[in-house]
Amino acid sequence: MEDGIFNEIIPEPPAELVKNILLRIEREEHRRLAMNTAAFGAVLLGSLVLAGYGWMAAAGEASRSGLLSFISLFLSDFSVATANLSDFMLSVVESFPVFPVALFLSGIFFAIWSAARFVREIVLTRTHVFSAFS
Repeated sequence: MEDGIFNEIIPEPPAELVKNILLRIEREEHRRLAMNTAAFGAVLLGSLVLAGYGWMAAAGEASRSGLLSFISLFLSDFSVATANLSDFMLSVVESFPVFPVALFLSGIFFAIWSAARFVREIVLTRTHVFSAFS
């Protein structure tokens, strides 16, 4: 008798409701996977550009600051460089292009990180199983 009362109070849901809900969830999952893939692809591209700019800036700063001359002196006249090692090392440290090298290393770090995430999102997108169609 109680079953009859509750059946009158709670109407029966439409037959397609569950399928429509599952389809909506799958569309949302696919949209999120596509957005994550695009976002990590953009971060990968930006970090590669940053690494390239850092490399070129580091090379330019190394030639302008005289670092390459100090390295050349060290390789060509080792005895003079080791005789005045403390002055030589201070000169090398002073002429080292810290900021461009930091840009380059951060670009490389984020390129590796975003490439791993980008590949993972592509694999998830391609192997995603839609539960409503199985």
